[in-house]
Amino acid sequence: MADDSVYELSSSESDDSVADDDVDGMIKKMVENNPQFNKFMELMKQKENNQKAKERRLEKKKCKAAEKADDDDSAPTPKWAKNGKAKAELEDDSDPPTELTGYIHVLKPLPALPPLKSCSMKSKPEIPYISRGPFNFDSNCSFDLFVTILATSLPCAPSHIVLEKTEWKLQTPANHPPLPLGSEIGFKVLLEQICTSCDKIVIISMPGPRKPAADAPFWDTNDDNDGNKAEAGPSDGVFDYTELKARTTEESVNEQKMSFDRSVAPYVEELKERWPENGAGKQIYMDELGYQWELNTIWLSIWVSHIAWKTATLDKAPLSSQFDINLLLPILHQQQQHQFAPQAVPHVPQIPNKSPIPSALPSPVKLNHRYVSLVEFCDHYAISQHFDHLQRLEYKPGDHEIVGLGCDDWQEFAGISKLAWNKVLLMHKQFLTDICVACENHALAFSGVIQPVDSSRMRMGSVAA
Repeated sequence: MADDSVYELSSSESDDSVADDDVDGMIKKMVENNPQFNKFMELMKQKENNQKAKERRLEKKKCKAAEKADDDDSAPTPKWAKNGKAKAELEDDSDPPTELTGYIHVLKPLPALPPLKSCSMKSKPEIPYISRGPFNFDSNCSFDLFVTILATSLPCAPSHIVLEKTEWKLQTPANHPPLPLGSEIGFKVLLEQICTSCDKIVIISMPGPRKPAADAPFWDTNDDNDGNKAEAGPSDGVFDYTELKARTTEESVNEQKMSFDRSVAPYVEELKERWPENGAGKQIYMDELGYQWELNTIWLSIWVSHIAWKTATLDKAPLSSQFDINLLLPILHQQQQHQFAPQAVPHVPQIPNKSPIPSALPSPVKLNHRYVSLVEFCDHYAISQHFDHLQRLEYKPGDHEIVGLGCDDWQEFAGISKLAWNKVLLMHKQFLTDICVACENHALAFSGVIQPVDSSRMRMGSVAA
């Protein structure tokens, strides 16, 4: 019986081992078919290793803390460690005070009206404050001493400073918003900020100081109820309030005009020497065609401004509307232009010579106007190919209504292209210009100033009304 039981146990154990082998084989197959299972197992092992390393570090820290506690218990405690406040006071007393620098910006009042915007001239922006300083103070300075230093730099009495509107900021960064100064609390914040900063320069912004009363005594009355006591101060100077006055537009324009007159004065003198006054006391400029303009103050200013910009010379006027042909001087009579020298009076009276009577100027001849046909117009301006189109529009040379025609008229009705129509309009304007020039030449020719010009424009200009 015993042998049978042993046999049965051994057979059962062998069956279990076979089953385990089968399970391991199945697991291996699963691992081979699923590679992510290997990554999962590696992460689990790494997490277990990290946990063990963390426990070892904590044990080391505990050991070091215990050793340090034993060393502190054995060493004597110094006196300064027991009293940290005393140590801080000793360190503060040992450090030298920090040297600081300040500037004052006295803000100008805003103008009553904003300046007018001008597109032709961009004025330089005006600085909105006047600067005072620099002044020096240290980190041990008191608030009262600081106010006294400000009053000395302005200069004014300390009580005249408007502390409730006084602000401060460090020089860098420039875009940092200013902080109020006001009282001792604000001054302490200033010292803390500037002592811990690398920038040791502070800018104090304030409005203009109060104006002193007219009847204020300049000595200390030692009366607390006397409001005039505040007028006294360490500064003997008086603040210049004229620098805070905003200039009006009229004052600015006058200053600009005076500056311009001073800069162009040499050119004006040269122009006066080049074009001196005539017998009538007028300065006359004459160009190469004989046209004349009177040089008054405005004309001279315009001319010298162009000379300064090198767009004109002393001999040739600039291209300006002031020297337009419509502003010419009226033509003078020949007998008024010529001046005869007086004859010498002989010692013996004699009959004076008969001087020839100057002939009168011929009366203006009325021009014989004639009609310029459309054929002549097209031939003269080389647009004969558009004769039929213009005839369909019933155009007559000089007709101003041609400019107002629309696309339906000249393109669809007359059949003219865009480029051809632009050329027709250009010749129409040229025709009107030729008429004006011809009329002026005729007028000058009949007055005896210039000879008539025999040109195609003169011939075409005979249609002027």
